[in-house]
Amino acid sequence: MAQRRDIQLILEMMRDSLQETLREARQIKRAAIEEEILIRVANFDKTCNNALRHVGKAESLLRNTSATAKVGR
Repeated sequence: MAQRRDIQLILEMMRDSLQETLREARQIKRAAIEEEILIRVANFDKTCNNALRHVGKAESLLRNTSATAKVGR
């Protein structure tokens, strides 16, 4: 009878340990997802900044070309 109780206690301890491991795994997964989101947002921001920089250069070229064309008339 004592042996059965020992086995039951061991199984309960194993269950508790597994539940704690699952909680930790969920926290790690959540942190990894958050990190991935931050990386993707940073990449998106960089892409948008590059696009805006090119638009600015294009606008500047258009202004310069327009000004040069007016002077040449």
